[in-house]
Amino acid sequence: MNEKELKTERMKKIGQQIYLSRKNAGYTREVLAEKSNISPNYLYNIETGNKVPNVLIFLDICEALNTPTGIALNPALKNRFNSFVEDISDDFNKLTNKEIEFIKHSVHFLANPNK
Repeated sequence: MNEKELKTERMKKIGQQIYLSRKNAGYTREVLAEKSNISPNYLYNIETGNKVPNVLIFLDICEALNTPTGIALNPALKNRFNSFVEDISDDFNKLTNKEIEFIKHSVHFLANPNK
């Protein structure tokens, strides 16, 4: 797959994930567009993979859908880290700040055992 085909495939996967998240949230295209401060037509173009939103619009869409950005990007990036984020994201959102700090320190310790 050449670079242009890879980009096109990623655009489609991101759009599909936004579409699926919108449907799962029970939103019409018009409702999500309004919550994301974009036009329904622009959202349609994103969902069909014809347009790529800028980072701020992407964040607005994810926030409106209450979907972690990693979940929306995961199908386009499919790698170990993104699969991990997808697996734990719902549970991670339930943790306190103290628990999150503990996890960060634990991961750092495990990744750097000689430090």
